[in-house]
Amino acid sequence: MFYQLFHKSQREEGQGLVEYSLLITLVALAVTMILLILGDTVEQQFCAVRNELLMVGDPNQTCDSAVVILMINDQGPNTINMEAEVSDPNGDPDDPYATISKVEFYIDEDSGSPVQTEYFYRHCLSGNPSGQPCGNYDLSGLDSGQHTVIAKVYLEDDTVTTSQIGFTK
Repeated sequence: MFYQLFHKSQREEGQGLVEYSLLITLVALAVTMILLILGDTVEQQFCAVRNELLMVGDPNQTCDSAVVILMINDQGPNTINMEAEVSDPNGDPDDPYATISKVEFYIDEDSGSPVQTEYFYRHCLSGNPSGQPCGNYDLSGLDSGQHTVIAKVYLEDDTVTTSQIGFTK
């Protein structure tokens, strides 16, 4: 009798383990089928969330387009130190800036002439042809209050990506 009870409990534990593994397999298959059916929608939602978290200009841009992150490194009463960090997922990983032809900076409006055009890495609002850290841009010509810096990134394939950031003078 003791022998039967002992073997019965072992079989039930093994049976439970098999049932759990079958259940996990079915769940994995269901998730795979759902992702195959809804994959494009899930990817677009993921890209929108990623773009919103990175604060890029257009949260609906696709994951294969360039991402521009504007960073204010320092700000004084009449100066601002700003850089546009650009990444191109389609670019060469060994030379990630090769596909960027130029970055144009505008303040408050993206029409007319840009306040700065950058052709080299370390795309700075103040200009920086040597790749050194960005210098300060003089804000003394601006009124006090809220302002927006807009960066337009032009890639070699004629794609344009825009991003913006606000600051207070």
